[in-house]
Amino acid sequence: MMRRLRCMLLLCLAWPVSAASAQPAAARDSIRTMIADAPVFGMFRSNYFVTGIPLDRPVGSRTADAAFRISIYLKCWQMSSSTTLLFTYSQKSFWNIYEQSAPFRDTNFNPGLWVVWPVVRGDGLRGVLLGGVEHESNGRDGAASRAWNYATVSYTCFAVPRWQFAARIWYGIYDREGNPNWFRYRGYGQLSAVYTSRNGRWEAALVVNPTGRFTSFNLTGECYWRLSRKPGSLPCLFVQAYSGYAESMIDYDRYTAMLRVGIAIKPFGLNFY
Repeated sequence: MMRRLRCMLLLCLAWPVSAASAQPAAARDSIRTMIADAPVFGMFRSNYFVTGIPLDRPVGSRTADAAFRISIYLKCWQMSSSTTLLFTYSQKSFWNIYEQSAPFRDTNFNPGLWVVWPVVRGDGLRGVLLGGVEHESNGRDGAASRAWNYATVSYTCFAVPRWQFAARIWYGIYDREGNPNWFRYRGYGQLSAVYTSRNGRWEAALVVNPTGRFTSFNLTGECYWRLSRKPGSLPCLFVQAYSGYAESMIDYDRYTAMLRVGIAIKPFGLNFY
């Protein structure tokens, strides 16, 4: 029953009821700029700092935490007028900030190489195809080591006004000693949906990651509210909810349900998950 309630909470966070209309021109232009005329250095995924409480355990100094992510890209090669090779780096940390010594529970390091192909029909951008190879690990050794290397492909579609839909699949080699049954909890891919309000100030997302046996789903719900009406990578108030496994690599086989709030900075108009 509690898991159903948590799933409902995630859906409420990530599924606005507003009717769709034309995609904001500022968002569409920003997407084209990022792909065709991307600066040498920029943000890849959203960058955030959040703090929150568990939904599946009693709230206390050992269960409440903070989390933050840094995600950037470096433009390595403009392969054609629109195709780009990017080096990306994301780092996500889980910080037990309310404990006496405030230790970091886990930090996940995620470098990668991506090729980005825009899908254009006429004057309209219909989607973005990405293919890449990535490494992810928590930088530890011994029994606490977690690591895997994988190839991944994703496609983001802009066919529906004010919505972005994406599908992503991955497969690779993992450390069987440190990560037994990794794919059982991490699965082989994910689906995501992102809604942007008419004025571009509100965004909400739902990411659905089926586990390897399709017996459960890892769910992420996010809401962004931009503090300024101006387009661009400006600070946002940020709400994030997670329900499932593999939120952090160290506890990938343990169920987690967290609700966190904080601040985020994210690219305007384009979302990679």
